[in-house]
Amino acid sequence: MAAEWHAASPEARGALRTQLSILGRRARLIRLALALSASSVAICGLLITVLFLGLLLKWNVAIVCVLLFVAALLCLVVAMFVFVRELFEALTALELSVQIPQD
Repeated sequence: MAAEWHAASPEARGALRTQLSILGRRARLIRLALALSASSVAICGLLITVLFLGLLLKWNVAIVCVLLFVAALLCLVVAMFVFVRELFEALTALELSVQIPQD
């Protein structure tokens, strides 16, 4: 894309700037969604560990487990919303790339 930028006319650079802006937003959204998804998986692993320790050591871990479960689900649901938002950004980029210039 850098080669396109240098070879582009000033009019075309506006469209390329828009595409680069969208790509930057998409990259941030994907990073956030992946971090939230990984956090959800890690919290589920922690939840399972707490459940086993509670069973073996006869601890009352109900409140901790509920909190971990809710946190894992929240991370997962927010990650899905972020992925959907990224999909809308991708569709916007597609629409911009296939627009036919009107004279």
